[in-house]
Amino acid sequence: MQVDDKPAMSSDNHAERGAGRLAFTLSPGSGTRAGNYAQATQVVTVEPNVSAYRLDFSDLDRYANVPEGSGYHFKQVLVDGAVVWESDVEDDGGFSWQHRSVDLTAALRGKAKVALAFRLYERNGVGSFPLNVGIDDVRGSGFAVRNPGFENTSAWVLSGDSQQLHPLIDLYAADRPARIRRAIAANYASRRCVPEPIPPAAAGNDAMYGRGRLSLAVAPHTHDDNGRRVRVGEPGRRGRPAVSPLRDFVLAH
Repeated sequence: MQVDDKPAMSSDNHAERGAGRLAFTLSPGSGTRAGNYAQATQVVTVEPNVSAYRLDFSDLDRYANVPEGSGYHFKQVLVDGAVVWESDVEDDGGFSWQHRSVDLTAALRGKAKVALAFRLYERNGVGSFPLNVGIDDVRGSGFAVRNPGFENTSAWVLSGDSQQLHPLIDLYAADRPARIRRAIAANYASRRCVPEPIPPAAAGNDAMYGRGRLSLAVAPHTHDDNGRRVRVGEPGRRGRPAVSPLRDFVLAH
């Protein structure tokens, strides 16, 4: 967070366009079970007499390319509860926004309204496999999608069955640094900080236990007879050892 509100090297705005995105998140160290899910759903009206229906959107996986990470987290598109598209978060998308196009002709033909959903599904449970998947810029051909860029919290119904796997509409706030400072100030303004006293350490005592240790020391800038800097274990000038064995004791007063 920039304390002076100047532009930061990286932005908190994770949307592809605008200031919002749909996000599915899982924190490090949070476990899931097979079958857990998080999703966002809205009912869309299907236009009649259309030859083909198509869904276009973009997705981003911020924790992609984890070694041996395939087969756990899956991004999905559902129509009336049936999966019509899915892809492992370990797909080729990586850390950049990828455009997806899904043919929904068979799923929408003959219907007046359908429940369209984006879902993050756990094919297998994990112990610690963090997740931050973004969905943005949703477009429908042959049907209209409300709030397609997730620029507010309307139109989409968020749901899930896990306290660890979270669906949310992530909205960037340009004044976030100021909000954080105000929240911290409001929370701590009335609190008095009394630091605990730090007990004095035994000065000069380098022993692991007690007051003594065996010390092997090389004097600074020690050279051999050829003028070469001596390392520990090599003889010093005139054959005398450059490393002096000492019994180092700390005297208590």
